[in-house]
Amino acid sequence: MLNSITSWFKDLFENIWNSFVETLEALILTIFDMLKDFFFFIIDTLMGWGISLLDTITAPLSVFSPQQYINLIPADMLNVMGLIGLGDAMAIIVAALLIRLTMQLIPFVRLGS
Repeated sequence: MLNSITSWFKDLFENIWNSFVETLEALILTIFDMLKDFFFFIIDTLMGWGISLLDTITAPLSVFSPQQYINLIPADMLNVMGLIGLGDAMAIIVAALLIRLTMQLIPFVRLGS
């Protein structure tokens, strides 16, 4: 009889302790998630400010259109530029520069530069 009462109290306190530990673990994980979300909020806010700053800096450049200057080139000159492959050459150069910039941004893949 005494054994059953003590085992009942033991089970009761074990259940209470396990519930307390699970609640404490959930609370710690929740606080960690809140801190992580706050950090991401700060980063997102800083990135938003950076985007708005870049938008204000590049606003005067939006009136610059290279197409208006290409339209001023005479037709014979455009024909020669097309025959020598200037457009393809420019595309290759721009692609190479973009690939080089991308490779510079990847750590440990600087390729000696």
